[in-house]
Amino acid sequence: MMALHREMLVPYVFGLYMAIILVAGLWPFDFLPGNGVTMQPGENRLVFNGHGVAVIGNHDLDRLRQDFAVKAVTAELWIKPTVEPTNGVPAILAFHDRQAGKSFFLGQWKTHLIVRTRTNLPTKNNRGYREIGLRDALVPGNERFLTLASDANGTVIYLDGQLAQSHGQYQLFSETGGVDELVVGNSPSGKQGWSGEFWGLAVYNRALQPDEVIESYLGWMDGSRERLWIENTLALYSFRGGSLPAVRNLASAGLDLVVPLVFVPLHRTILACSWDFAQHRWSTVQDVAINVVGFMPFGLLAFLLLSGRGHLSRGRTFVLVTILGLTLSVAIEWAQAYLPSRDSSLIDVVCNGVGTALGAAMVLPPRVRRVFVELVKWQEEASPKQF
Repeated sequence: MMALHREMLVPYVFGLYMAIILVAGLWPFDFLPGNGVTMQPGENRLVFNGHGVAVIGNHDLDRLRQDFAVKAVTAELWIKPTVEPTNGVPAILAFHDRQAGKSFFLGQWKTHLIVRTRTNLPTKNNRGYREIGLRDALVPGNERFLTLASDANGTVIYLDGQLAQSHGQYQLFSETGGVDELVVGNSPSGKQGWSGEFWGLAVYNRALQPDEVIESYLGWMDGSRERLWIENTLALYSFRGGSLPAVRNLASAGLDLVVPLVFVPLHRTILACSWDFAQHRWSTVQDVAINVVGFMPFGLLAFLLLSGRGHLSRGRTFVLVTILGLTLSVAIEWAQAYLPSRDSSLIDVVCNGVGTALGAAMVLPPRVRRVFVELVKWQEEASPKQF
């Protein structure tokens, strides 16, 4: 009688669990979200709400690659942050090479400016990037005019036209690759959305000199920058009187700033395999625990459903259930790549697979279960600093 009740109850519990796991994995189901970028008539500013993106040069790849072949750049950003980020480093302006997959970007961490460049060279903690920054340059609610100039001689940061920092050994461009795409208000993957306002933006393919930096800054402030000629100006956007979905480049033909109606990242990241998240140790432990424990019911319930059916042994049922758990996890993580608020991670798939196996092992004979648990403990002890 108890076996009969179990056979009747398990399918319903399994169905309820599947509904919960799919809702939790795919929430908020915004597979075609609107682009969180607006520009109201008469306001002279481009507003990002943290879930938006604008693109420069998406149809001028060869031109940008040729323009930046000298590996020199100056970026001017007249911006006002509106939110202090508490998680990650939102990207304000990103320079990307779609061929090499490398990029550098200007971002905001709390109230600080972060300038980060991807690299293949050895770095601290093997994090895969090098960076510089400027403290308290991006306090929410304050307008700031940032100028970043970089070439083979190093990188200089100006704040409101005045020298703030100089890094003689730091060049923005990565050792390999160049630039053929510019992304505003987000990263190429669409996972680092920034919240704030753009009042002006300009990009040059050379490092401006200090007198040119102050001249350009004063031109932006008094409204004469559009009439001021500075050599090697690739793109200039004032956001005065413009309209979406495209903001015209005032410096030359082409390279308009395009704001798609639907949020679509330039390069979706599917099943990313990165240990960058491990820098936040406590949140890492929480994420791993949630992903392992969350799939244990799947392993347990699926094993109960499949055991005794057909001619599968308990061992083969265990293997089949683990494969099914991994397949479900891959499907969810793949779908999350199309949700702006979610991250698609191969690490989560591995944790879900471990959780499925642990859940299924709960139904195995005690002797086999003890062996499996000891193997898991041995693996954890063998790599205590993995996270």
